[in-house]
Amino acid sequence: MTSILYIDTHGPSHELLRTTLPSFSISSAYSTAEGFLKIKNLAPDIIITEIEFPDLCGFTFLEQLVHHAAHPPVIVISAQSSSYNIVRALRIGAEYFFPKPFNPEQLRENIHELVTLLYALQEKALLSAEEDLLEQFAGKSKVLGSLKYSIRLFAEAEAPVLITGESGSGKELTAHTLHKLSSRKNGPFKTVHCGAIPMSLLEAELYGSEPGAFTGAVRRPGHFEQAHGGTLFLDEIGEMSQEGQMKLLRIIEAQHITRIGGRRLIPIDVRIICATNRDINELVSQGRFRADLYFRIHTLPITLPPLRERKEDIPALALQFLQQFLQGPEMPDPPITYSALIKLSQYEWPGNVRELRNTLELAQVLSRGNTIKAEHIRVSYVNKAHSINDSVEV
Repeated sequence: MTSILYIDTHGPSHELLRTTLPSFSISSAYSTAEGFLKIKNLAPDIIITEIEFPDLCGFTFLEQLVHHAAHPPVIVISAQSSSYNIVRALRIGAEYFFPKPFNPEQLRENIHELVTLLYALQEKALLSAEEDLLEQFAGKSKVLGSLKYSIRLFAEAEAPVLITGESGSGKELTAHTLHKLSSRKNGPFKTVHCGAIPMSLLEAELYGSEPGAFTGAVRRPGHFEQAHGGTLFLDEIGEMSQEGQMKLLRIIEAQHITRIGGRRLIPIDVRIICATNRDINELVSQGRFRADLYFRIHTLPITLPPLRERKEDIPALALQFLQQFLQGPEMPDPPITYSALIKLSQYEWPGNVRELRNTLELAQVLSRGNTIKAEHIRVSYVNKAHSINDSVEV
């Protein structure tokens, strides 16, 4: 619901405005000082104000209201409705000026025009923010377009997401983008690397602990509690033990946890995103990953394409990384030669986007900040199937 702050010392005017605009959320302020306070605390969509106040010149107040570029639209309703006052108020930045007593139908019409404009601007801002986030996935390949579509679509849902893909293909970036495009974007985003934490400690990391649960245990919330209201990203889920999988399944279904060594049930509101570079279907068929957990976390699947299947994206990715490395006036023009880009495109990139980034970072050092040439491109992967000519003159 659109919020309006009405600032006027005349009490009955506030009731009249509420009667005129029953479909809006209207807050009242009866002085300029109270008005400033409520603007700060409530962040109204629209401000309606008088210009006659005992504590401050109304035009000074109006100038202060529109001082910031991102100020909400301001409407003046005032008995001080001389032609001079109307023109001055509009020149300062008021959207409309209504003499008292105002015309209710005209006020409603103009308010609805403002609301339509506000919604259009907000939608544009949201789309711009979304595009900025998705621009991190540089490139125009068909498979990348399908990936961006899935991210947009799945971000709006609450169901678990399972991201599969080779190491270095961008699983954590995908999970973080899903979070930032979701309704939980203002909540926490917590990451747990299941393969990097010993199984003896993983449960305490996920669910928290109470004193006495194990040697050195203290009272601390786990990642599920820390992610309350946000997203929990479980990377390398395929490395989790059978016992850990069973407990995770119960928690996803019950929506509450119990700290290790504790008894109290703690409700959680967390969206689960999992990722693995393993063939999880094969793990299920081998009995190494629980089928019931797999079906629970596989509700919304995303498969990240390896870089070798979208080589047409390499130039865009290379330029994106070089802009990150060479920000400012030090950026050479061009930052990389065509021959270097061709050489990058000849490689199969078993380490995917992560390997490409590392290779370009090394090339930038070898080029001493000058344009990167083909001889500056070196890779560390030793395999004839993937190798390229790595001769370098430094």
